[in-house]
Amino acid sequence: SWERHGRPATLRELLAAEVAEGVVQPARLAEGSAALSLLWSMRMKRFWTRMADGFADQASTEPTSAFGLRAYEAEVEPYHGFLLRRTFRTALRALPSRAEMLGNMAMAPPPDSAARWPAWEELVRRGARF
Repeated sequence: SWERHGRPATLRELLAAEVAEGVVQPARLAEGSAALSLLWSMRMKRFWTRMADGFADQASTEPTSAFGLRAYEAEVEPYHGFLLRRTFRTALRALPSRAEMLGNMAMAPPPDSAARWPAWEELVRRGARF
């Protein structure tokens, strides 16, 4: 869509070009359009933001599957068909515990990472634990 519309410099210009082309229909955005891609990007961003909020709530003892399902139900599920709903719900119920997930996300980078991220050596030198 971006190339077809002359590679507009801003998202606003791209969406305006799609509107002029008729991509925005009364009840549905055209498949493959930038407008539809942006819509799904925003839905998934809101889903992941709710997931991150769940992980960040250190006072909560709620299982990851509970806040994951709640985020999915609020942000994405209304737009999924039967098969995707079942797939997402099954995957979210299989999430590991909060401690395991946070531990995996905080894993130390590979040994050669100091060359790519000099600040890593400084953190290790100061005794940071990961």
